[in-house]
Amino acid sequence: MKPWQTLRSILFFVLIFLMGTNSTIAQIPGQSYFDGTGYIEYIAGDYPLIISVPHGGYEVPNDIADRNCNGCVYSRDSFTQEIGRSIAQYFFNVTGHYPHVIINLLDRTKLDPNRPIGEGADGDPKGEQAWTNYHNYIETSKTKIIQDFGRGLLIDFHGHGHPIKRIELGYILTHNDLNQTDETLNTPFHINRNSIKNLVNDNVLNLTHSELVRGPLSFGALLQNKGYPTVPSPDDPYPEFGEPYFNGGYIVYENGAHFNNNFDAFQIEADQNIRINGGEPAREQFSELCAFAIKDYLSLHYGVGIIDFDEDGTMSDIDCDDFNAAINPNADEIAYNGIDDDCDPATLDDDLDQDGFNKVEDCDDSNASINPDAEEVPYNGIDDDCDPATLDDDLDQDGFNNVEDCDDNNASINPNANEVPYNGLDDDCNPATLDDDLDQDGFNNVDDCDDSNASINPDAEEVPYNGIDDDCDPVTLDDDLDQDGFNNANDCDDSDPNINPNANEVPYNGIDDDCNPATLDDDLDQDGFNNAEDCDDTDPNINPDAEEILDNQVDENCDGIMEVTASSEPEAEPEQKTEDYLILYPNPASQNLHIEKADNNDFKIEIFDVNKRLVLSQKNKSTLSVAHLSNGIYFLIYQDLVTGKMIVKKWVVLKK
Repeated sequence: MKPWQTLRSILFFVLIFLMGTNSTIAQIPGQSYFDGTGYIEYIAGDYPLIISVPHGGYEVPNDIADRNCNGCVYSRDSFTQEIGRSIAQYFFNVTGHYPHVIINLLDRTKLDPNRPIGEGADGDPKGEQAWTNYHNYIETSKTKIIQDFGRGLLIDFHGHGHPIKRIELGYILTHNDLNQTDETLNTPFHINRNSIKNLVNDNVLNLTHSELVRGPLSFGALLQNKGYPTVPSPDDPYPEFGEPYFNGGYIVYENGAHFNNNFDAFQIEADQNIRINGGEPAREQFSELCAFAIKDYLSLHYGVGIIDFDEDGTMSDIDCDDFNAAINPNADEIAYNGIDDDCDPATLDDDLDQDGFNKVEDCDDSNASINPDAEEVPYNGIDDDCDPATLDDDLDQDGFNNVEDCDDNNASINPNANEVPYNGLDDDCNPATLDDDLDQDGFNNVDDCDDSNASINPDAEEVPYNGIDDDCDPVTLDDDLDQDGFNNANDCDDSDPNINPNANEVPYNGIDDDCNPATLDDDLDQDGFNNAEDCDDTDPNINPDAEEILDNQVDENCDGIMEVTASSEPEAEPEQKTEDYLILYPNPASQNLHIEKADNNDFKIEIFDVNKRLVLSQKNKSTLSVAHLSNGIYFLIYQDLVTGKMIVKKWVVLKK
């Protein structure tokens, strides 16, 4: 026999004594009362619910010895006292009623009410008194609940530190019990092991054992639906073998269905995310949601209190289906679904026109003039007698009534006909079927040169060289855009009429004028140097790689110097003046070029390099600075701006 069972008779006689001595004391729901030791708190309730908090105390008085028993556990279930009080307050907020709450204020090193008295108080007299008073409060509360309600529920609240952060619900069922199939769990052997077996045998919704333990309306499901992982529940139906799991202790076993025919009990073990890690906001949130879950659980299964389980705004006492939010007194009746959607039997669900025929027989249940007993009114578009065989439409006998046939005088026009494009008729009685402008580009066939392609129409831009009249205008060019007589396939630049296979190549313009890459445009003498580097692109013997020949007045290597045999002769004197003289000196020059002439006419000097680039231009200046010019050969053009006379001279810049 379990040692717990030896105490039940003792507690019973103590309870009888307390009830006899305190029967005249009226307790106020929600008010706290304390035992003779001052360490056991009882918050009076007026609902068939007891919340027990045995391991949340903080007091460590010196007049109670520390427990020191073999196998004793001393760790506190942190913040369970605070959560238990909050659950009770939130429960009152939503129901207007208080649960009975028993709280051990002593630290677990001093007292553990969730163990038999020997282990729980470890022989300390005052500890034993507190232990006894804790359980007397439970027994007194149970007695009052049974007197007022006939049955009740005890929830023993704890906290665990297991690595899996989830709520553990203990029904005294073991790992092995919970790992059974639903079918096995529903057998008497496992039912009788459950601390809520009274509820299993008598619940409002006639749910099975497995449904109450881990089904969609189990307490685990109610917590799970509020965001708290819970075992057992639909999402986590059982703890795996090897996973730590608390299945309920002394208080649940002694006060549940094992020894009480009208009381059930289970244990809640809250994880550290709820109690510690999330701080006070997490504890308060859990307390509120847990209070809602307990309220719903008592109403759903014990039939105590009203709730709005489907959260449709209507309480269960007037909601004819509190599991379906679409069904309540505020809902609209949905005809013909066989459901009393608005919870009002007087609202019609069939034969809405009250003509004596239900919808299944009546072809228009909104009009009392239309039913199988009515006379057919020809050609009114209505099947008055609910008999399609009675003709009142389809004059062209094409199989379609007037309401469907857009021309009931033509049997070729009906919804089954094929649309004939461009005939101006809606052959298939579907305005969405195109009769014209089939490509939907905004142009009918008469204006569109290709009505099957939306990219081809008078507003489109012509795409050159695609062989298509994109803009429906034959005048718009599609090829030979420069009109030089050559299509793009043969013309290397179809945007310039001067470039085509018949054009003459213009040297040095960087353009393939005759569309023939073999025709030279540069390096005409084929000496390996383009005109920009070659001072004479007509002579392959003159280029930057050529050897200079002395004294021949030719700059073979294009360095701008015509080399001569070394001489000690003085620099040449300026030319002799004649009657209409024009003298430019020195040549070669290094810094300045001087001009002397016989007249005073305005004049212009232009100097070009061997690549025909203008490098200097001056008017009416007799001295020109050439210090900025590189060594080399230049061509000087003198122009008399009065007579128009022009003189061209070859001239050398040579800096030492």
